[in-house]
Order: sequence, then structure tokens, then C-alpha cells
Amino acid sequence: RDAIVAWIGKKLGPAVQNLTTADEAEKIVTGDDVAVLAYLDHLSGAHSDELAAASRLEDTISFYQTTSPDVAKLFHIDPEAKRPSVVLLKKEEEKLTVFDGEFRASAIAEFVSANKIPLITTLTQETAPAIFDNPIKKQILLFAVAKESSKFLPIIKETAKSFKGKLLFVFVERDNEEVGEPVANYFGITGNETTVLAYTGNEDAKKFFFSGEISLDTIKEFAQDFLEDKLTPSYKSDPVPESNDEDVKVVVGKSLDQIVLDESKDVLLEVCSVLAR
Repeated sequence: RDAIVAWIGKKLGPAVQNLTTADEAEKIVTGDDVAVLAYLDHLSGAHSDELAAASRLEDTISFYQTTSPDVAKLFHIDPEAKRPSVVLLKKEEEKLTVFDGEFRASAIAEFVSANKIPLITTLTQETAPAIFDNPIKKQILLFAVAKESSKFLPIIKETAKSFKGKLLFVFVERDNEEVGEPVANYFGITGNETTVLAYTGNEDAKKFFFSGEISLDTIKEFAQDFLEDKLTPSYKSDPVPESNDEDVKVVVGKSLDQIVLDESKDVLLEVCSVLAR
């Protein structure tokens, strides 16, 4: 709802709204799920223009500006802070994020894009469009039953802080019959064991299962390796043959890249079902 209101407001009105009183600010702080505020010396001029340009790059987030110390204080900005200052407020555990870059439209928009989403999003029918339409395609997914999730969600959330704007972190509640089971089945996950996997989320849709003990260090390393394309994808596959020296090679899912997609070789591939062997 907030995203729709913000989009309509920007199409029909100014890109940035002025906040001049504490009462106005209180309504925003308590009402908006996500809000951006700039604390400026003046409500017009170069800094205001840069903020407006950044706002036009973010259709679904409302941008505000103020010169009032009282308004700044409500947004958790020190009234004596150096201006211009920018903060992003969210209604979640990580409530406040402070912009520390150069006051340019592109830098502000990049900051907002990286910080506007929750550290971890619970997959539901309502949040699914925001997850799968997100420009950040690479995802880390945690699959866990509700009673086990409290052990692992803090680890995933802490990891997410290091990958803002780079990876999307998603929690799939296994015992949610509406969403959890269908998504688990899609990824080939059975049973109720807690699972972490990485997913490219694009047309090639590769998945990478985490193996090992789930801890902050191991999940951070897994996420970094995923970001740097160092992981080996998981396939539904027969075992790779121990011996494959015949003129006609046997190709299985796990050996497809090595044998068939090797650009140094010309390959003729016959694909057949198990029944046709």
C-alpha cells in the first residue's frame, strides 16, 4: 500500500515533500513502512535538487526534507549534525540507516535501493512479487520449520548486513502449507531439516546447497563464494561414472558442463529417457 501511495504521489505531486513541524513528522514516522529524510540548510537549492533527482529514481519510496531540528530529532538525526544529512527509516529490526556517501542523486538512490528492503524477507503470497521482481536476482534462502527458525534467523540477518544491495535473503517457513511446501518441493527439499541454499533466480535458475554447520562465519563465507561465482551448482543427477573412457561418453547432470559445454570441443549429444536405454 505504501509503495502505491508513494508512486501516485510522485506522479501527481512533488518528488520530495517538505516537513516543517513535529506533528507532520510524527505521522510519517508512525505511518510509513519506509521513509527517507534529508536534513538540509534550505528547502531549495542544489542539495534539494539532488534529493529530488534521487527520489525520481525510487518510485515506491517517499522522500522528505526538512530544516527543522525538531523534525530531524524525530528521525533520529542529531539536531546539531552537519547538513546535509540523510537517513532511511524502516519498520523492522534495523530501523535506522544513515547515509554516509557523497550528496549526489545517484549515490543517494543507490543507498536507498540497498537499504529499503528488510534484511530478510519471509516468503508469503503477498511478498512473493517483491522478492521475485526485485532487481537483485541472487538469493540466499533459509528453509526451516517455525519452531527451529529462531535459532537460525539471527545468523541470516547478521549475514545480510554485509551483503546489502548484492544478495536478497529470504526465509521460507516449511510448515506454511500455502507457501513453504510448494517452494520446498520446487527446490527438491524433503523432510523438515533446516536447509540453506543459494539461488541465481534468473533464467538459468541454478541452485547451490550449503553443507556444514550453520554459523555466522560459515554462512558469510557461503554467501561471499556465491557472490563471486565460486560455488558448484546442484543438479538432479545420476552418479558420474567411475570410468568413462569409451568413444561414446555417458553424460549425467553433474558432468554436463564439463563434457558438453566445453567450448574447446565439438559435441554431439543424444538425450534419451531411462526407458529408452
